Amino acid sequence: MRIDSISVGHRWPSGAAQDRRAWLEVKAYNSRGELLFSHGDVLPGQDPEDLGDTGLLGLWDRTAKTDGTPAHFFWDVATVDPQTLRSPVTLDKNSSAFDHSTTVSYQAEGLANFANIDRITAKVHIRPLSHALLNDLVGSGDLAAGIATQLKTLDIVGADSEWTALTKGTGTALHTNCNPR
Repeated sequence: MRIDSISVGHRWPSGAAQDRRAWLEVKAYNSRGELLFSHGDVLPGQDPEDLGDTGLLGLWDRTAKTDGTPAHFFWDVATVDPQTLRSPVTLDKNSSAFDHSTTVSYQAEGLANFANIDRITAKVHIRPLSHALLNDLVGSGDLAAGIATQLKTLDIVGADSEWTALTKGTGTALHTNCNPR
């Protein structure tokens, strides 16, 4: 699967990227609609990094304190590991620098044959702040718990993709942006 920030003009998510939580959710189904595998399926009230999902494509800057523990406040940050989408270098499709995408591969664990996959869906989600940060703020008394619970996870409109066995390779169906390999 490929994902890029072609029309953004800078790394994405931007701003306080250590606070943002953006991630890719990928699900594969068989012809009966049964879920075969899933990555990035984050439950309400959960941060994507708490999934323990080794296939998760999480898009935010990882920050740490001097002792190596996660830093939730900018004044505690000792190191930054940028994990955002790269910014475009050129909009010239003929240039070798045009493709600045991030590619992620998924293994269909436990499936003897990839032919069992009939449909793959991909969605990009974003949350402005992590639940861990909000919990720290509530714990310190700097944020009311009722405010923290109002945090919404948003879907990036237009970033949804769907690949189906029926339309693979045709390029004519709507939402066939997933790499069919």
